[in-house]
Amino acid sequence: MATVAELETRLTAYRAAETAILTRGQSVSVDGDSFTLANLDQIQREIERLESRIAAAKRGGFSRSAAVFPGRS
Repeated sequence: MATVAELETRLTAYRAAETAILTRGQSVSVDGDSFTLANLDQIQREIERLESRIAAAKRGGFSRSAAVFPGRS
């Protein structure tokens, strides 16, 4: 399991990749994977995932939540 510091380092790299793609339309490489504008959604999903993992780790563990569907009890 990665430490919070390791997760934050990865998050910083993915945010930089997102910025590079959005501002310069460049191809970027993160952890050996190459991304372009076509992969922007993949980068943004990884940013969200890393943010969730960091928040959970800072709370002291991972939590699970249930999906809530409107109109159902």
